[in-house]
Amino acid sequence: MRHVCVSYSAQTFGDWLRYFIALHDGFERFKLEENYGNYDLPSHYYRHELLPPRSVNLSDVFDVEYFNEKFNLSCVNNKTMRQVWKPSRDKNFNSHTIYGCSWILSRDRSYLDVDYRVIRQTDHKIIFTTLNPRSDYTEIYFERHRQQGTLGDEKIHRECFEDWWKIEYPKHKDNMPVEINKLWEGDEDYYVDMCKFLEMKPLNNWKEHIIEFNNIYDR
Repeated sequence: MRHVCVSYSAQTFGDWLRYFIALHDGFERFKLEENYGNYDLPSHYYRHELLPPRSVNLSDVFDVEYFNEKFNLSCVNNKTMRQVWKPSRDKNFNSHTIYGCSWILSRDRSYLDVDYRVIRQTDHKIIFTTLNPRSDYTEIYFERHRQQGTLGDEKIHRECFEDWWKIEYPKHKDNMPVEINKLWEGDEDYYVDMCKFLEMKPLNNWKEHIIEFNNIYDR
């Protein structure tokens, strides 16, 4: 049973990607809640909440045995269905990423791979969510931070974003950086390559989900 970890910086649509992957055969699906939380956001900047969240708090995880215990508690059906889970409270950035962050210079963190090294001891597939700074979708990322008051100094944030984009992720047969904007742009070859990596059958109607996303964000 090959489970999937989606590692992502906040506001880079990692939960959307988890929801999308879980629509494929063999995965346990999520219930999708929208516009949750105490945020006064325009409808086209809504947040996704997936229920159950299937997140694993990594703040106190330093070995694979303890990780497996926490994973089993978070993803209770993992013996019968594939799971798409996310990290929470990683030890570098207190976010959902096990390698790199879009609002802090990665080179400032000497222990960058501490969470990754634990997860890589499992047979889980790891998706590193990325977003091309030259993509129009990047402005949605910055607008989401702006709306929630987490943008900070925009010039510095954009420099950090560029630094994050240039990260060289660890090479491994079960690792794949996914440039999420390519999915939203409808790149079928890219989608099929992701399906092959995740060992899942492509959806015949996968572009309907992309159109739905783009309609929400006026793309």
